Amino acid sequence: MYAARLYDRYIHMNKLNIYSTKQVRLPVPKLITFYNGKEKREDDILELKDAFRTADGQPVETEPDIQVRVRMININYGKNKELMAACRPLYEYAWFIAEIRKNNENTGIETAVDSALYTMPEDFGLKKLLIAHKAEVKQMCITEYNEAETMEQFREEGQETECSFRR
Repeated sequence: MYAARLYDRYIHMNKLNIYSTKQVRLPVPKLITFYNGKEKREDDILELKDAFRTADGQPVETEPDIQVRVRMININYGKNKELMAACRPLYEYAWFIAEIRKNNENTGIETAVDSALYTMPEDFGLKKLLIAHKAEVKQMCITEYNEAETMEQFREEGQETECSFRR
């Protein structure tokens, strides 16, 4: 959907005629998503076709007419060191999330976020921005952690249900 909106904007900005008999030339898309979840994941190529399933959850056998590939890059702290060295704000963000996770092992999420904000090195350019928007940052982190916790509960519940069906 995002790519389609970008192409739509590109077409309008460049006043291209999509109804022409001539093929419209478009820039080559490069789709990237950053992964910073807790599971150990390596960089990967995700394909839209993997999401197409039958009613019983099996992969469809028909080759889809639309193919979309997205490069997933793991941006957890300590991963992709070359990228982190080239993009300081991304490095700082990865450090911040890792610090929250570390703090959250011993305290609640709100305290973990506060602690991460105030222990963030002074030379981090991101620190000033995060502190200036502290309320929004905390709310975003709390929502993200609550969502992750809820999804884990659903996963555990699903495993329990699956086990009870097998009996």
